[in-house]
This record gives sequence, C-alpha cells and structure tokens, in this order.
Amino acid sequence: TLFCGFTGWWYPNQASDDCFVRMAVSVGRAICLASAALREVNPQVQFVHVETCETHRAIDAKSEEWTRFATARRFLMYDLILGRIDKGHELYSYLRQHGFMSEDMSWFADNAVSIDLLGLDYYIHSEMEWYWDSGLQRANLSWPVQRPLGFAEVAREYASRFNVPVMLSETNLRGSYLDRLTWLKFMEEQCETLAGEVDFRGFCWYPSIDSTDWCHLCTKATNTVDPQGIWRLDKTRWKRHASELSDYYVRLAR
Repeated sequence: TLFCGFTGWWYPNQASDDCFVRMAVSVGRAICLASAALREVNPQVQFVHVETCETHRAIDAKSEEWTRFATARRFLMYDLILGRIDKGHELYSYLRQHGFMSEDMSWFADNAVSIDLLGLDYYIHSEMEWYWDSGLQRANLSWPVQRPLGFAEVAREYASRFNVPVMLSETNLRGSYLDRLTWLKFMEEQCETLAGEVDFRGFCWYPSIDSTDWCHLCTKATNTVDPQGIWRLDKTRWKRHASELSDYYVRLAR
C-alpha cells in the first residue's frame, strides 16, 4: 500500500495521503472478506499475517512529529483488520482527513479478523532514522542508521502490541556470501534472544535462491541477479551454487 499509494513506485503509481488511505481501506476490506470466506469453508483455519517489521527514530527535534506518525502508521493495516480504529486511535484524525469515513470504522469493527501467527519481515533498512532536511522542508532518511535496535527488540514491540505468536518471515542481506553469512549469524542470535521472551515460531530467509531485478524494485525486467539468496545463481540464472552460507543454513534447519 505504501509503494502503490504513497511513494508511487508500484502500480497504480499513486503518491498521496488520500490514495494511501483509500488503498489501505480497500486492502483491509479484502483481507477481512477473504478471511471470513475461508472460515466458512473451514472453521479451524489458522491465519498467518505477514508484514514489514520496522521502527522509526528522529535524530533532531524537528523530525519528531514525523517519526511519531510513521511509528503509528507501521501498525495501521493490523489495526484496521482487527477493528481497532476508533476515535481514540492515534491515526484517527489523519485517516478522517484523508477520506476514512465513520462507515469504514463501523465496518471494520463489525468484520474484524483474528491473527493466529504474526510474520515479521526484517531487513537492514527496516530501522529508519530521520533528520530535518531544510532544503525539502520535511524529514528525510539518514543513512546508515547509527543506533540500530536489532530484530529482537523491534519484534518485541509487535508481539506486545498484538499479543500473538510471531515468526521471522523474511530476512536477507545483499552482498557476498560472507556478508550474508554474517547477517545469518546475527539474525539467528536475535531470534534465539526473542525466543526466550515471546512465543516465537519460525525463521525464514527470503529468497532461498538469488532473486532477479529487486535492485530496482522489480519495476523493469533486466534479468539482473541480486545476490540475496542462500544459494547463488550464476549470471545465466540456470544453475544454483552452494557455499559456506548454504551449508550453515542447512545445518541450522536440521
């Protein structure tokens, strides 16, 4: 919803708060209706919801208002489908300003879903620090992040807010297999820490095989191999290659 309705990077390439809110409501309704239809078929069905795991911090006073908003927005889709949006919600004024109707609020309250397992996607860009850009007259991303919290602490916020079991549903690092091996070690340690504190269910590296064209967010097909997977693809993309990274991943899985 952010890439399609707010940043304009993906189809239908819209870039406004009005479009983002309208799209979030539409996607939320679709999730609720699909969940209800599946539960009719099988009342015992369990729902795994997967979303980005992110956090926002201001590095100056002028950026604090934006980071408070971004911190609340990261939970928006869950709050919508769980029927948690009411007049006391921190985003209520923003949503109303950009097209969210009282009828929408009532609909989500009447059609709320349940979440059985929360999948959290965590990458090196999941933690964001913001500074005030005097040229743009708005908060802007500061990179690299100087004070990362780590997956365990960020995921703990989601587990606490929604009180459901969690899993690491996506992670990777673009780079050499040694870079990725270092990230695997870091993430495994983070998940071990988290598993000692909350109901933690699983670890998934995405993708298992190098992907293509994510270097430009899949907005064009150039067949460019992205070095992100556990198994490496050659430039022709026909063969996958093992390494110390895949060896350790297999050992961890076993």
